[in-house]
Amino acid sequence: IYKEFEDVESVVIVGRDEVKTKKIARELGIEGSSEIENVLEDKSVMAVDVCLPTQLHGEYVSLALGRGKHVFCEIPLSYKLKDALEMVQEAKAVKRIFLAAQFMRSLAEINYVTEKVKAGSLGKLLSVHAHRYQAHKVTEPIIDLMGYEFSAANYLLGVPIGVLTITSGRGDAEEFFAMLNYPELSCMIEFKTIMSHEFPLSHGVRVVGTDGIIETNTVFTVSEPEIPETSVTFYPQGGKKEEVEVNGHDPYKYECRYFIDAILGKVDGELLDARHALDTLRVALAAKRSLETNQWEEVKNGV
Repeated sequence: IYKEFEDVESVVIVGRDEVKTKKIARELGIEGSSEIENVLEDKSVMAVDVCLPTQLHGEYVSLALGRGKHVFCEIPLSYKLKDALEMVQEAKAVKRIFLAAQFMRSLAEINYVTEKVKAGSLGKLLSVHAHRYQAHKVTEPIIDLMGYEFSAANYLLGVPIGVLTITSGRGDAEEFFAMLNYPELSCMIEFKTIMSHEFPLSHGVRVVGTDGIIETNTVFTVSEPEIPETSVTFYPQGGKKEEVEVNGHDPYKYECRYFIDAILGKVDGELLDARHALDTLRVALAAKRSLETNQWEEVKNGV
């Protein structure tokens, strides 16, 4: 993706295995290296995209920021709130751009719904429901995967006061339901990894207001990045339903382009600012605590 951008002069991929890394680099037509220190010391390198496993984010984000690089990092930033907070604080201290790949904010339909909500097009909000269904399981499902829907909820509604999480408890089945506590409405997040491998990754949002309802459903039909299949329906109060045409785009390319534009000063960086990823982690950690305590857990501002 970065190679496609005309205002990006060069791209280098860094990996542990020199042979494998340089093979991939040749296939992509870019540079390859197994020496991260050498790359970070290169003054022509302005920015670093950290695509490592979550437990390694803190170390390499700090290395990059310490060398004066702008940083784009996968989410979650960390499994520990303290580490994530330190990354955000370090970026502020060295005055470098620190964005996070908050995928839900890069989806055309989520941007559309958020614009309608913030414009008051649905009237007073009454209820929000979001779901994610997939076959793939991970070690930390609430933080790694359910966090995507928490991110969408934060984008739409702001950070909730607290979270109550339950699970179906059916053996090794992963079915989690989280109720987010907002002052004047309810928000339910549903997440499942019980689907068969033939069932594609899908997610959706339903927002209910006094003046109408918007419902979205998005399906990723293939594993390779491309524009997902999306449907958006608006049900106006007292009127006929409308199938809304949303100009879709490749969300992976969208977020990478946004990072470059933030570096170039073309956008303010607020949309994907890592502070928002920090808030998402706060919600996810509260949801995880709730599952353990079986009660409402406050979304904490501190460490």
